[in-house]
Amino acid sequence: MQGIPQTYSSKPRRHVWEYRSNQGEPIGYVARFDAGEKKEIVPYFKCIIGCFYG
Repeated sequence: MQGIPQTYSSKPRRHVWEYRSNQGEPIGYVARFDAGEKKEIVPYFKCIIGCFYG
């Protein structure tokens, strides 16, 4: 996954979920990084024309 690091806060990337627009284009990813019981879920989004967050 381009732009998503292999590690975050010293935790390795375990899984990436892809989100797509109604037209089937990728608009964002959510990545899980964990080391044992400590995990972090981090969103990575690409804004397309007309996108709105909030």
